[in-house]
Amino acid sequence: MDSNLSLTGMLATLEAQLAHYREQEAFHAGQEAFHAAQAVFHRERRAAAAAELEPLARCLEALRATVTAAADLAARGLPNVPAPAEPPAVDDLLGRRRLSLAKVVERIVERKAPDERFGPKSIAAEINETLGARLGRTVDERQVSVSLRWLARDRRIVLLQRGRPAWEAQYARQA
Repeated sequence: MDSNLSLTGMLATLEAQLAHYREQEAFHAGQEAFHAAQAVFHRERRAAAAAELEPLARCLEALRATVTAAADLAARGLPNVPAPAEPPAVDDLLGRRRLSLAKVVERIVERKAPDERFGPKSIAAEINETLGARLGRTVDERQVSVSLRWLARDRRIVLLQRGRPAWEAQYARQA
């Protein structure tokens, strides 16, 4: 069964099948009365068409009711939910003056959730994405790593996992 049919496509297909089986039932009812010799054949065919009609009609009615209810719910729209708080703008992050990389890293870390894990790569990527044009250069993760070590030494962030040659160090604001 193709599950990619739209609701209108499903309704149209079910309605077409329902119409087909109703025609078959009516045809075989007429043929049963007209041809006495083939009455058994047409009675069986009519019964088969009637058996197909019942589940199709039930399914079509249920689908129509569901679609109507869903359309009513969708028409209500979204409730007035306050928008999520936006992260501070670039000017709020840097201020009006030029800051050192250590201050920029510190401000980026302050924006993180207390239990969120981060490393030099993610901080460097965030700085380059948000402040790259403003800084006029790209920030290397090795430079960020030095600033993160300073923050960990001052106990402003927590070192969760020491870095190794194969993977970077992991930090969090709180343990």
